[in-house]
Amino acid sequence: MNKALRFVWLSLLTLICGVASAGTVVFDPTQASDVTTGGGTTITKNGITLTITQQNANASYKTSFDATTAEGKVCYTLQPNCNFTISSDGSVGNIKAVTCEFFGNGYLYENASTYGNYLYSGTKFSFGDNGFLSVPIQVYSARVFLTKLTVECEGGEDPDPGPGPGGDEEQTTTIAQLMQGGVNVASANIKFTNAQVVYAEGNNYIVRENNQAIDIMNSSLALSQGDKLNGTVKLNVTYNKASQYSTFAILTTSDIPGETNLSKLDVTSGGSTELDPIHCATANEMKQHPGDLVYLENVMSYGSHCYGVGSYLYFSNMQEKDIKQYKKYNMTLWFNGEKYSSPLSKIIKAELVVTNLNAPTISGETSFEETTTVTIASDESVAAIYYTTNGDEPTTSSTHYTGPFTLTETTTVKAIAAYKTVVSPVATCVFEKIDANVTKTIAELAATQNNYPMVKVSFNNAQVVYADGKNFILREDGKALDVMNSSLNLQQGAYYQGTVRLKVTCENGILKASDVEGKTDATDITLVSQPTTKPNPIVCTVAEAAQHPGDLLKLEGHSVTVWYSSYYVYQEVGNDFAYVYFSNGKDKGLQNGKQYDLTVWYDEYNSDPWATIVEATPAITHLDAPTISGDEVFMESTNVTITSAVDVDGVAIYYTLDGTDPTTASQPYNAPFLLTETTTVKAIAVYKSITSDVASLRFEKFDANAPRTIADLASIKADLASVTVSFAKAQVVYAENNNYILRENIDGKNYALDVLNTQLPFKLGATVSGTVKLKVAFKANSAENNGVLSTADITETSDADLNISQSTSVMPIPLEVPFLEVRNHPGDLLVVKDGKWDPSINGIYEYEPSTTGWGYGPEHDVYVSNYSEYTFGQYQVIDVMLWYNDVYTEKTSPRAKIIGAKDTYEYVMTAAGWGTIIIPFDCEKPEGLTIYECTSVNDAKLVVEEVNNFKANTPYLLKGANGEQTNYILEGYAAKHGEQYEKGVMVGVYVKQEPPLNSYILQNQEAGLAFYCHLDQGNGAWVGPNRCYIKPQDGGLKSIQFPDDETNGVRTANAADSTLVDVYTTTGVKVKHQVEKGKALNDLPAGLYIINNKKIVKK
Repeated sequence: MNKALRFVWLSLLTLICGVASAGTVVFDPTQASDVTTGGGTTITKNGITLTITQQNANASYKTSFDATTAEGKVCYTLQPNCNFTISSDGSVGNIKAVTCEFFGNGYLYENASTYGNYLYSGTKFSFGDNGFLSVPIQVYSARVFLTKLTVECEGGEDPDPGPGPGGDEEQTTTIAQLMQGGVNVASANIKFTNAQVVYAEGNNYIVRENNQAIDIMNSSLALSQGDKLNGTVKLNVTYNKASQYSTFAILTTSDIPGETNLSKLDVTSGGSTELDPIHCATANEMKQHPGDLVYLENVMSYGSHCYGVGSYLYFSNMQEKDIKQYKKYNMTLWFNGEKYSSPLSKIIKAELVVTNLNAPTISGETSFEETTTVTIASDESVAAIYYTTNGDEPTTSSTHYTGPFTLTETTTVKAIAAYKTVVSPVATCVFEKIDANVTKTIAELAATQNNYPMVKVSFNNAQVVYADGKNFILREDGKALDVMNSSLNLQQGAYYQGTVRLKVTCENGILKASDVEGKTDATDITLVSQPTTKPNPIVCTVAEAAQHPGDLLKLEGHSVTVWYSSYYVYQEVGNDFAYVYFSNGKDKGLQNGKQYDLTVWYDEYNSDPWATIVEATPAITHLDAPTISGDEVFMESTNVTITSAVDVDGVAIYYTLDGTDPTTASQPYNAPFLLTETTTVKAIAVYKSITSDVASLRFEKFDANAPRTIADLASIKADLASVTVSFAKAQVVYAENNNYILRENIDGKNYALDVLNTQLPFKLGATVSGTVKLKVAFKANSAENNGVLSTADITETSDADLNISQSTSVMPIPLEVPFLEVRNHPGDLLVVKDGKWDPSINGIYEYEPSTTGWGYGPEHDVYVSNYSEYTFGQYQVIDVMLWYNDVYTEKTSPRAKIIGAKDTYEYVMTAAGWGTIIIPFDCEKPEGLTIYECTSVNDAKLVVEEVNNFKANTPYLLKGANGEQTNYILEGYAAKHGEQYEKGVMVGVYVKQEPPLNSYILQNQEAGLAFYCHLDQGNGAWVGPNRCYIKPQDGGLKSIQFPDDETNGVRTANAADSTLVDVYTTTGVKVKHQVEKGKALNDLPAGLYIINNKKIVKK
């Protein structure tokens, strides 16, 4: 064969089919000769060998050169972290370049070059002038799907492609090669091997080979569904791929005029014309079979598109196939296009998925005189219907319903709907042939539940339980008939007997009757008893209401729910609920959550009973006494308001001002009224026949000379220039300079009075009884209807009429309350442990519990007047002592001063048995300690006064158990404090410091435990935090004795004697190292020594 011609043919095939050109070897997984089977790891072609040199560490991810399929393409699947080598046997020379065509999320990397390089799909990578005999390739990150590998070598013979144009046999291509090539091919000579025509539609065919399809369109080839194809045929091939982002492509063909024929194609009948789709579990799996006939189950329709597991699906003929919205189908599809990157298919067959069938609907005139036509329908069009007319239960062997049929006699029709193995419940309908002259009672009408164009209704003491114009409810034997818009002149409450012709309908159990023109009159009915003015409802529960269709009902004491535009009541029944809805709830002004007694006409049914409200009254069985409010103690006048706890129309209030108990004949209350004199107001609330208890409240015109308790002052809520304040065992619970808080429990409630800047001789912890004249100020908290009471002295202020007991405590006496209770204790001293600090308001806050079960209730705040003295974390829960002594500017929140924040200090009493202390809070004395205040020094001894408690910022001398170290935990509420405080002769410090010269420090030296004079500045003598020293004293004392110790005062010692020193002779020889200065010369002979660069003489 001409070599030049062969070269041209080879070049063409390289583009289309992947066949090698001269000096080139192509590995194509669509070619049987280029793949292994059974997991082969090496393959050789034309002098080039591919070898797997390293597998993924996970044995489940094994790489081989077997052919696999991914996204509809045949490929080698290379697992991540595997290596393979491309090697030449030398016969074709060195490897000069490689081109890898692949897809997937992984990367290929060659390691033949000095630094290695990434290989990009479809891009040739050259190795320079000489090339390599071996090229290692690594797979990174994720799987790589290799669809073609082209290796170019420097020499060797051209591979023989076999016969070409002008030869004995033309070059062919397969469906797999066409799909792999990914290009349009004109005049392709397609070879089929056991290919099958899986679908034929006119002259359009789907041909499948090895699970890959090509669509032969509008062809002259006379093929039939099921045909087997072997051989070749010439066709123009189009590779249909919507965009570069598409994950699939579809192969279609068109005939070549004069060349497309069956001359080289062997067509044999497959023996079956049944559809042979590929069954796909998901829509994503379907994408691997473009152009093919596929089958998907449970495809959900959404009108414009469907959804199969994993992906959207679009169809070209949904309307033609009558695909219903929100239904599921099992579908056979021709996957022949793409829309929005999803499969577009033609529905070949769609079968509705039915898992449940409702009972069919039987309709027709259920009461007839001659004949009636019966129609039976299922809500699923694919279902078959079977029925009986003899009362038997129908099965799929019963009569098959094919269309409406006629009845001439009273008949019970029963029917079922069936589809495959799914069978519906049985539907039953009674068709009654009627005689217009036969009478029916209301109970008989209710039992048949039929419609009667005309029936003679018999009344036997039927009562008109409700009348509304021309509309009536008649009840007989517990069954109701609603006679609507009638000419009958029936009267509410009356009983009737006799007969009357009416048209009767029954819908959902509700019987409704209307006049028959020319036939309805009252000729044959008789009034049995006289009418009454009141309706006569049946009293029942919500659950029982459904048992009385069409009747007048009384639902008592039910809470109405309003949800959007729906008004209803409900009742729990087991694990379910019963409901009654109201059609005119809005018109009747029903309010959500309020209880009513409801008289209703159950005149409609829609899944639950619906009723028209005839009367709605608040459900009241008891009335609390009304609330009388106003200033109980007033200066000139007060407004009195009286309210009922039940705020509904119809509740009336009556009152008296003369002390007598009110009745409904007393003065009715309509608006607040004014009192100018002391008066007792009494009142009652009345609703229908229910009368409340009597409420009573005395209003007193203020008399400045009459003694007033703290409770009276809290009730008056006013500033008073002069008032006689009466105390009865009020306690002084806090003292700050000349300011005091007095607390008194009156009738079980604590009241506080802040006595400010006073000369009265109050002491903390004392109790006070008697009277005193004071000026009173009231700061109102309008949100809580209370306020802070405080006083100031006036000229008449004197303790002459007061009995002030001896103080039993010098500790503050706070009330411990929850934070939300602070607002109820104005003026008092309180301990609060559950409030949260909020620097944004400079105060403390907390929320009320939610009343709905979620979120928070209202927020309450306490503003702090001395907030700058304390540093707390944002939203920190704090434990503080408060004086609620003011009201914030908005007059709705307390304003308080923090007396102290909770503090703890651990004191260690050494075995020496004496110590000093200063702490920033008041504290009870622990057992085992004696506390002294040091008032003076007399004859080198401390003069002390024993006390029973620690006071904040006060220096103390402590005495403990001698010879035993003891730890004490001290707790209290600490305020901001300075660095040191003094009282008497003692100074207490909060920071470590060196005391002044000639002051006295508690030390345990060789001579004993004492306060030693500090004579040497800078010698290392310090006083630690929370400790004390004695101020400098006259007389040149070297030490100061304890008040009850005669042996420990050492007049020749000083405070530096415990300093560690070195001792030298005058010649510079060290004779002692780091010994206490006071003991430095012990055991040494008399002579001259040097200590701290000073000459010391020992005699």
